[in-house]
Amino acid sequence: MVKIIGLTGSIATGKSFVSNIIKNELHYPVIDADKLAKEIVEINKPAYNEIVKNFGENIIKKNKELNRKTLREIIFNNVKKRNLLNKITHKYIKKEYLKLVDFYKSQGNNLIFYDVPLLFEAKLQSQFYKIIVVYITQELQIERLINRDNISQKEAIKTINSQINIEDKKNMADFVINNSKTKKETYQQIKNIINIIREY
Repeated sequence: MVKIIGLTGSIATGKSFVSNIIKNELHYPVIDADKLAKEIVEINKPAYNEIVKNFGENIIKKNKELNRKTLREIIFNNVKKRNLLNKITHKYIKKEYLKLVDFYKSQGNNLIFYDVPLLFEAKLQSQFYKIIVVYITQELQIERLINRDNISQKEAIKTINSQINIEDKKNMADFVINNSKTKKETYQQIKNIINIIREY
């Protein structure tokens, strides 16, 4: 049985750090939803063409790339347009995701991780065998985001509040990695969780 594990967290909780340990140190396949989202909208890819068809030529920059800033402005206050964009992108992301799952299965992998930042926001819970949440307290989240992005506390709080609260995500998870400690402790937590999942 192939087990697909959802890996998520919130902004500045260190999900990428955990993802890199799983992929580069423990050598399990990790599919990156953000990477897929960027790849599907490359120039002349099917998703790119469909977005341009629906949103017009004014969302293209001089170098033919999508103007993400213009696109964000269009969908920010227009729910209908936002839903349309999500529908287009999710369709192509899912297609590429399934291709990668098939590839990793063919390589003999029976444990595959899918790194999805907005897993709960997109209501994808039912797609996974188990869900791991990378967790830190909101206080530490704010502090790390301020330092990482060089923004004000007000901006950090606004960004964090645009996602589901990390405490709620923690309560919805099958497993929680407390990423507020040392790398060694985080690494050990990941190993312990994987061992439990493999034995189920």
